[in-house]
Amino acid sequence: MMSYTNNSIDNRVRVCFDCREFHRINVSDYKTKESLHCFELKHQGHRTQVVDTRVLAEILPYSQQGLKVW
Repeated sequence: MMSYTNNSIDNRVRVCFDCREFHRINVSDYKTKESLHCFELKHQGHRTQVVDTRVLAEILPYSQQGLKVW
């Protein structure tokens, strides 16, 4: 089981596997929180997951090409 410290919580992203887009999660910032809400609405019904940024390259191995950051 993985435990999250403050540092790892700041390094999380929500990934949409269908659109190959991701959004950083930072709930302490209002604009980022609103932007994340828009991201979730746009990708509603898509395959999404919250992951740590360190494993993002493992999940999407070709993330350097065609991956959109919100």
